[in-house]
Amino acid sequence: MSQVPLQFDFLTPSGSAWGPSSTVPENLRFHDIPYAPYSKSDKLGKAADWQQSKEGGSQQQSVQKNVKLQRGQRDQYHAYGASAAASFAAENDEDGEFSVVDSSISTAKDSFNLPNAQSNNQNNQNANQQRQPTVLRGKKSSVRPQTQRKPGYSNSTWYNNRMKEDINKNRESSIKVSKSWKIISDIEFSKLTKLNLEVGPGSDVRSFGSVPLYQKTFEKLNNGVSAPLKASNRHSINPTVSKDPIIRELAEKKEAKVFFTSNVLTQLMCASRASYSWDVIVTRKGDNYYFDKRDGSILDKVTVDENSSSPPSDTHDTNINNADNLITEATIINDNFVDSTVMPNAGVTLDTEEPPFPIGKDILPKGYRYRKFLLPENDEEEEPLPIIVRTPVDAYMKDQGFVSVKALNQYDPKEFDWKVKLTQQRGAIMASEMKKNNNKISNWTTEAILTGNDTIKIGFVARNTPKSNQTHVILGVATYKPQDLSAQIGLQQGNGWGIVKSLIDIIRHEYEHGDATEQTKFVVTKDPKASKLVLYAAVDGILGNEEDESV
Repeated sequence: MSQVPLQFDFLTPSGSAWGPSSTVPENLRFHDIPYAPYSKSDKLGKAADWQQSKEGGSQQQSVQKNVKLQRGQRDQYHAYGASAAASFAAENDEDGEFSVVDSSISTAKDSFNLPNAQSNNQNNQNANQQRQPTVLRGKKSSVRPQTQRKPGYSNSTWYNNRMKEDINKNRESSIKVSKSWKIISDIEFSKLTKLNLEVGPGSDVRSFGSVPLYQKTFEKLNNGVSAPLKASNRHSINPTVSKDPIIRELAEKKEAKVFFTSNVLTQLMCASRASYSWDVIVTRKGDNYYFDKRDGSILDKVTVDENSSSPPSDTHDTNINNADNLITEATIINDNFVDSTVMPNAGVTLDTEEPPFPIGKDILPKGYRYRKFLLPENDEEEEPLPIIVRTPVDAYMKDQGFVSVKALNQYDPKEFDWKVKLTQQRGAIMASEMKKNNNKISNWTTEAILTGNDTIKIGFVARNTPKSNQTHVILGVATYKPQDLSAQIGLQQGNGWGIVKSLIDIIRHEYEHGDATEQTKFVVTKDPKASKLVLYAAVDGILGNEEDESV
């Protein structure tokens, strides 16, 4: 048998090493073949699909967007990279046969009609089916399908949000804004929440008055047992900072440059939690700045369900459950509760027994502490900015120190009837109140921390009958540490100080480098129709029709 001869003459010889040549012969080279990325774990598919239609590209995109694949289902295009059809498409240089078509996907905002609050789920589903748009052939719908809504989103949620916006639109500003006022700054709440300034604990400069002793009588109430809340003729007094003789004395001694009362400072620190409109008047005399409140300001009152998804109506009528009447009722309840829980003839005397300002027999006895805080400047080499705030002390306990006494009240027992469920579900009731009255509880907590009080006593008060706001009963009392309560409601003291320092810096800059004079007054107000603070400058110093009684 003859052997087949082997011909190796056409191969290129290698002179350096055994094996194939380092250069590929010209006739064996591959030209214009695209590289297709692949995954080693995938099965090999077609090398090229010449029957791939244009619809395949859109099908590929839909597969890529659909992240949640069935178990065991494979992405047939994964082995070919980002676009399989584009990788193996044949090129055509005949431009005359092409026509440019806009194949981009257009987007449009959802448009919904206001749903009926009384409609049931079946009606909502039928309405959704009727609103399904007609999809043209070869095009995608620009309206987002119902199934792509965010988790937890529903027509009722959307309806509640719209109702809250409508409520805000009907609210009035706490102060009449003159057309002559100049807008200095417009700060949204989302920006306020990002501010932060670390400030150390305050120190007492002066203290006045006698602090009454707290009695634990109502803390023993449980199992549905209640005690009547006695009506009192005494009420709290809280003069504005510019009318405080002790503040004037401290200003003359240059103890500080900025002065507050506690309710003004706490509301500024908790500004981003407010829903109702409020205002603060800022004036300057010499080198000192005074943050005043107006007579009859909402800052001296106690709000009810301010942060609720369905707050009380703002209508000015005789309905006992409208916002104004509820605020008046809650303010009286707090004064009566403080008067019912303290022993005025027993307690402790502060540095000076006499109160800082004249009070009569119809005024609740309290202690007043003038506390200094040092706010760091932007330049670390500069000395901190000293401020002084007058803070109240409601009561004293031998084992718990200084005490803040407050009261929450229920006017409508539909959700949680406190008379029945307070003992077993006090935690759930308090959690609900933290949502509906977040701004109020935040102010109480911040005030207790600024004052240096060791304890907060919060009473639970309800009406005897829901249709009458004249008589009330005490159902129980809860005890909190200010720092613990602050953590529960997510209150950040650094954020509050950052808001206050930013406002001070803006106002100082206007006085020192702007057009402001000592006649100029600044008004910090919460916009009644939006979640933002607005800083106005009244160049002529006139605030509407009110008389100028400040320093």
